[in-house]
Amino acid sequence: MILRWQTKHQLINNDRLIYDGTALGMLVRALVVILTLVIPFAVLASPWAYCWLWRYQYSHTHVDHSSAE
Repeated sequence: MILRWQTKHQLINNDRLIYDGTALGMLVRALVVILTLVIPFAVLASPWAYCWLWRYQYSHTHVDHSSAE
């Protein structure tokens, strides 16, 4: 909810951004990141998990061209 609000209030070239991801999708990815930090071999898995989390966020963030004035 916070991510959706923050994204909605950002402008790029007078176009608003939209976040259409779900809380469940972010929760699952956040839990995977936490689990990779607990595993003893997290040194190898943790960078992958962070990239996976950020890729989900960026793939669900779009520019709303309809808000142009």
